[in-house]
Amino acid sequence: MDSLSTDVWQYIFELACSESGGRTGSALSRTSKAFRLVFAPVRFRSVRLNSLKQVEKFLVAYEAAVAEATVSVNDPPHVRHLLLAFLPGKTDMFVLGPSFHFRDYHSWQEQKEQWNARFVTLMTRLFDLVSLRLLTMTFLQDLDILLPYVRCSFPALRELTLLDEDRTFFRVQPMPDYALEPSNKEFYGAGTPPDKDALAANPIFPALERLHLVDGDWETQLPTWTVVAPRLTHLRISSASEECCGALCSALLAAPPKFPSLSTLIVWPYFTKDAVARETHLQSLHGISDTRPEVNIVVFPVHERGFNEEYWHERLQREWCSRQTWGKGPWVAAEADNA
Repeated sequence: MDSLSTDVWQYIFELACSESGGRTGSALSRTSKAFRLVFAPVRFRSVRLNSLKQVEKFLVAYEAAVAEATVSVNDPPHVRHLLLAFLPGKTDMFVLGPSFHFRDYHSWQEQKEQWNARFVTLMTRLFDLVSLRLLTMTFLQDLDILLPYVRCSFPALRELTLLDEDRTFFRVQPMPDYALEPSNKEFYGAGTPPDKDALAANPIFPALERLHLVDGDWETQLPTWTVVAPRLTHLRISSASEECCGALCSALLAAPPKFPSLSTLIVWPYFTKDAVARETHLQSLHGISDTRPEVNIVVFPVHERGFNEEYWHERLQREWCSRQTWGKGPWVAAEADNA
């Protein structure tokens, strides 16, 4: 160990921990006192959390590490890459089956209300602690476990991937009528979400450059993204519906144009309508180049069959790992090039 400098060891540790979500870092820190001291600043560089129980345990460990660094006058640890996955069967909130008794619904609703309140408390605390140095984040969720709003800001975030929804971060559009979901009128202590004008004045993602939106009804949310991420240079939408492609064309061809800093647009359409409608939407996407020649536009071949949930869960986690070690991740010119 003495033959290599501290900087080299830290670089090695960073690479070793890029895919582990913290497990490798925890193991390395227990190897020896020397390793622990060298490794401390990069121990939490890459963090993967799948449940509120894991979030709570992480907060305890992270705050203790920060306190230890303060006492020893060392560099504190910083989270650079964060993956959050609140998915059915893998997180600590259960999903009602297709047929359920009223007693089951009553029990579920009570637990979901408690879980939502705990989610807001823990995630607010988590974002407050890590957001200043966070560079990349992948947020996996499922419409069977709707997530509440959390007031937050990410001043340094450069890359973000979202599956299904973005309503944890802002609530400009009216909330759909989900019959089973408990009322969210009081936002579980997070306060009333800001409107679009307030978001434009104080963007949630002021430094965001790359945004990947996956498999959701993004057509309703795209207008808000034009103000919450004003410096966006790369935008990809995967499983983009006909409606989403139409909204995207409207935004990019508006006067003045939205996403003014955009240099790369990647669209992977998921069309289910007839061939004539498909061709119209594809022509509109390719036609963006005529008005926005500065934007490199890549449109993948249309896929007509929806992917199962596990496909995106596994793929997006793999891409998150790829981007930490300078891989292409989703930013490819053809699907065959994907990491």
